[in-house]
Amino acid sequence: ACTYCTVGSTPVLRADGGSVPMADLRVGDAIVGTVVEGGARRLVRTHVLAHWSSRRRVVRVRDVGDALAPAVKRVA
Repeated sequence: ACTYCTVGSTPVLRADGGSVPMADLRVGDAIVGTVVEGGARRLVRTHVLAHWSSRRRVVRVRDVGDALAPAVKRVA
């Protein structure tokens, strides 16, 4: 599972050298990932194992002078 959040338009490197938006990936697609060996990270061919999307409430914080004003807004 991912340890960070991304949006569907985030480009992912395909194993053929092209790129595709994350939202267009399907289970089984060949992509480029990374592994750490001996303290160094290297690129490896791998496959998409799962694909899902979610929507969560987020808090947007705006600077309004000398105070911070949180505002809840649904992200599409």
